[in-house]
Amino acid sequence: MQKKSTKQKKTSIRVNESPVVGILTQPCNETSDYIASAYVKFVEASGARAVPIIWRYSDEEILNLVSKLNGVLLPGGFTPFRNEDGSLTEHSRKVELILNKVKEFNDEGTYYPVLGICMGMQQIAQIEAPYKDTVELCIFDSGDVADSVILKDSAADSQLYNDMPEHLRTAIQNERITYNNHYDGILLSAWNKYSNLKENYHLIGTSYDRKGVEYVAMFESKDYPIWGFQFHPEKNSFSWNPNSRIPHSPSAIELTQFFSNFFIKGARRNFNKLDPKHEIFEHFAKQTPLVISFPTM
Repeated sequence: MQKKSTKQKKTSIRVNESPVVGILTQPCNETSDYIASAYVKFVEASGARAVPIIWRYSDEEILNLVSKLNGVLLPGGFTPFRNEDGSLTEHSRKVELILNKVKEFNDEGTYYPVLGICMGMQQIAQIEAPYKDTVELCIFDSGDVADSVILKDSAADSQLYNDMPEHLRTAIQNERITYNNHYDGILLSAWNKYSNLKENYHLIGTSYDRKGVEYVAMFESKDYPIWGFQFHPEKNSFSWNPNSRIPHSPSAIELTQFFSNFFIKGARRNFNKLDPKHEIFEHFAKQTPLVISFPTM
C-alpha cells in the first residue's frame, strides 16, 4: 500500500514571464524623440522588455498600445508641463491620457503599474493636484548631486516601504545614494496644501537641496500602483560620466536593482499581451527618427 504524502502542495502564483514596459518618449526637437538608454536598461535589468510610447502618437494609437503593455515608465526630461494659459502641454496631456487609462485598468481588476521618474513624477503630481503651482520651477539647487532620502512616518503605510529591505531603508537615509539632477520640484508646503495629493498619495520621503530647501522625493498612490521618484534610480547602475556625481557604491547599485525588481514585479502581475514577433518591432520602427541614447552619460 502506497504511503500517502503529508506534504501540502504549493500553490503556484501565476506571473507574466515576458513583461513589456512602455517608456514615454521625450522630444529632442520638432521632429525627433529620444529615450535615454539608462531607462531601457533599468527595465531590462529585471527581465522585462521596453518599447517606446511615442508621445506624438494620436490618442487612439497611444491607448491601443497602452492596452497591450504591462507597465508604463514616465521618464525625466525638460519638457514644459503647461502652456501660458494654464492648460496642459500636449506632452503632459498624453501623460494624463495614459494615467486615466491605467486607472481604468486597475479599477476593472487588471493590475497595471506606473513609475514616474524626475519630470515624470512631477507630471503625475501636476496632473493629480491639479494646480499650476504644484511644481515649483527653477527654485531648487539640486543639479548633479547625490543625496539621501528622509523616510516619513506615512511611508510605513506604503507597499514600497514595506517591500524595501531594512538595510536599504537605513542606507537610503544615511548614505548619499540617490542621484538628483533637477531645478524644479514639489515643496512640502505644496504637498500639504493640495488635498488631492495629500489624501490620495502616501508621502514616502523627502530630500533637501544644497540650500536646505525640503522637497518631495518619493510618493505612492493609495489606490493605484503608481509611484513617483524625484531622483534617478536608473543612473546608479547604468550612467557613467566621470564628470558627474552619480553614486556607484554597492548600496547605490543594490538600491537601483531593488527599485527595478519592485517595478517589474508589478508588471509581471499584468497579462496584457503585445505580440513579440511583430508588434514590438513595429512600435520601435513605426516613427523615425527615434534616438535611444548611447553611451549613457
